[in-house]
Amino acid sequence: KWNGTIDWKKVKDSGVEFAILKAINKQCQKEDSFERNYNGAISQGLPVDVYNYSYALTVDKAVSDAKTVLSVISGKKIDTVWLDIEEKSHMNLGMALIDIINAYKNIIQSARYKFGVYTGLSFYNSFIKSFHMFIDCPFWIARYPSSKQMEFADVPREDKKPSIMHPLWGWQYTSKGRVNGIHGDVDLNIKYDIPREQ
Repeated sequence: KWNGTIDWKKVKDSGVEFAILKAINKQCQKEDSFERNYNGAISQGLPVDVYNYSYALTVDKAVSDAKTVLSVISGKKIDTVWLDIEEKSHMNLGMALIDIINAYKNIIQSARYKFGVYTGLSFYNSFIKSFHMFIDCPFWIARYPSSKQMEFADVPREDKKPSIMHPLWGWQYTSKGRVNGIHGDVDLNIKYDIPREQ
């Protein structure tokens, strides 16, 4: 929503191949811009995933949030639901955080959507890596090798690609990307082809 109205045709013509949209806000209501951006992306044939920035500190809250996301995306062409784990309140929860992730995952997968976790590389290494054997899903990892603005055509340094214990679905390599058709900075990602059996 911070980017205003997006010209999705220009975005597609720039070479963008997919979009990941925020589904619900902090109040657990549909994100203001979701319908507009979903319709815009789909109209250009772009595959769409959604993410949910999580504030859940209990399994019950995770389940409730997952069900809210499902209600928002019902009837839409969505491939994967991403649980965004990066809040300070998630730090040092230990196995309780893993239980939250897995409870959310179970709800999403029971509705026949794919599921994955988004987080930063530092958060992953500090609070998830040691429990890696208890989470079976792909990860979408943020690691910004540079704080400079990046054009869509710019390529991040391969030696900065995240290395993790899980399948790496995608690398978010900047939050200061520029794409024709989008006003202001936008996150840019590289998506990797990994085997998916879900």
